[in-house]
Amino acid sequence: MSKRIPIEFTSSTTEIIRGIHIARTGANPILLVHSFDADLDEYGSLPERLFERGYEPIAIDLIGHGLSDGVHELSRVRADLQSVVQQIGTKGGAIGCVMSGRAGTAGAHIGRDDNVVAQIFVNPELDETIMNREHRSQSIRMIIHGDDPNIAATKTKNFFSYLLGDKMMVLSSDSQLGLAQLSQVDHIRNHVELFFHRYLSQKPETRPIGPSKDGSV
Repeated sequence: MSKRIPIEFTSSTTEIIRGIHIARTGANPILLVHSFDADLDEYGSLPERLFERGYEPIAIDLIGHGLSDGVHELSRVRADLQSVVQQIGTKGGAIGCVMSGRAGTAGAHIGRDDNVVAQIFVNPELDETIMNREHRSQSIRMIIHGDDPNIAATKTKNFFSYLLGDKMMVLSSDSQLGLAQLSQVDHIRNHVELFFHRYLSQKPETRPIGPSKDGSV
C-alpha cells in the first residue's frame, strides 16, 4: 500500500521547501506544484494515482504555503522550482511536472535542459513577475483548461502562445473542481495518464487502467 513520506528540499535561499512523496525505486519522478496561495492538498488523491501507475509522485508546498515556512513571493517561484528540480535530478531519470494557475508560468522556464521532459498545466495564467525574468525553455506540454470562455479565449490562450516546443490543449467541463479533477474526472485522468506514459516513461506498467464500476482504481 502506498504511503506518503515527508520530504524536504533546499530552496533558492536558506529556507526549506517541504512536501510529501511516495517512494518507488527506479520510477520516473513527477513533481506536483500547487497554485499560488494554495497548498499541496489541492492535488487530492493524484499522488496515489500516479504511484499506482508506476511513477514516483513528489508534491511540494511553495515557500510561504502549507508545510513550508517563509514569505510567499511569485518572483522567487522560478528559482525555487529550479532548485527542487536539480535536487530531484540527482536520482536520475526524466522528470514530469504538473502545475497550475499563475505559478505555472515558472514551468515555461524549465524544460528539457533541466531534464523536465513532460509538463501538464491546469488553467494556467501568465504572470509578468516570472515571465520577464528569464528565457523560456522547450518541453512537451499539455494544457487542461475549463470551458469558461473567458479562460479558454484569454488567459489559457495567452499562456499557450507563450510556451515553446510541442504543446496541446484538453478541454475540461469540470473546471469548478480545480486540480482535483486530475484524479476525480475520468476523461481528464485518462489524458494525464496517457500523456505521461507516452512522453515520460514508456514503461508498460504505467499504461492507464480503466476505472472499475464503483469508480475505484
